[in-house]
Amino acid sequence: VYSIGATLFHLYTGTRIDKTTNRTLKAGTSEGYLYILNKALQEKPEKRYSSAGEMLEALNNIHKNERTYRLMVFRQNLIRFVLLLFILIGLGLVFAGYRRKQTEKKEQYSQCIMQMSEFDTHGDKGEFDRIFNEAVLLEPDEVAAYREKALYLFRRGEYDETIDFVNESLSVTGLYD
Repeated sequence: VYSIGATLFHLYTGTRIDKTTNRTLKAGTSEGYLYILNKALQEKPEKRYSSAGEMLEALNNIHKNERTYRLMVFRQNLIRFVLLLFILIGLGLVFAGYRRKQTEKKEQYSQCIMQMSEFDTHGDKGEFDRIFNEAVLLEPDEVAAYREKALYLFRRGEYDETIDFVNESLSVTGLYD
């Protein structure tokens, strides 16, 4: 391994390496190449590559010892993390928005039911029907709006309309089955 390192040094600098040789390489020399040469030229064998195959592997992966490569990998990982964070935040906002919409819808439905239950039987029937239709549009499967309309019709003394409405409502909501 030392011999390969010395040969590479000689090929690169044009000088032989010995104990008196200044091992300074040209400015602009690849960081990866410097790392591999320095490790191959260590005086103690245990600090060198354990085999020529290991050194070849290091040469094949020389880019991994470059500062620019490591910086690029760091930036890529940072971008991945930031994108993942934005995706998670986006999903959280979508979920929160959906829950808020459902809550507001239920509150609006409850308001309609309250208005219907407090509606004066001598009041405008068209206004009552508008509130009823709004409630049914919000929650078509909920029974409370249908119950309030049936009670309203009953309190007004419209018994035949009440029976017709209840029968129609039971078939529409599926409670009649």
